Amino acid sequence: MLPYAYVFLYIVVGTAGIYVGLSWRRLAAAGRRILSRGLAFTAFAVVGDVVAGLIIALPLDLPVRLAVAAALGSGWYSFTGPFLSLFSPAMGVIGFVGNQLREDITLALFPLLKRYVGEGSVVMGGATSMDTTLGVITRYGGPEVGLEGMVQGVVLTLIIPMLMPAVVHL
Repeated sequence: MLPYAYVFLYIVVGTAGIYVGLSWRRLAAAGRRILSRGLAFTAFAVVGDVVAGLIIALPLDLPVRLAVAAALGSGWYSFTGPFLSLFSPAMGVIGFVGNQLREDITLALFPLLKRYVGEGSVVMGGATSMDTTLGVITRYGGPEVGLEGMVQGVVLTLIIPMLMPAVVHL
């Protein structure tokens, strides 16, 4: 039997999919714009993660390469924590908790940030914008923003397993 969390995740992703699917004509016309904005959001997320890792590493006296790698997790805590624990158990915990918090903060603050920052607030979701935070992003940003977030999430999920080891081994 599936744990309740999985059932709720399937419901959220399914509901977002239905909402997006009902707007397919408008979304098909906006396809190129959605793809380009999703890729731009991906680039902003990576740059923001690197900057955040540097900002956090220096005052807390953390190893810079591991702090930047933890920030590059982009909310993917189930990969970041175990990967970084191979190099430092403490950084594994920091990577796990920091990325879990990113997901939680996105769920809690996206509606507010969307109102004041606009569509660019999708960047805060990082890799989670294709799954866990997709429902909130789609609900408060609309189907186009949801698809832009999905592009960002998919691309980040594909590149994080390559970027993180590259940064750790610098």
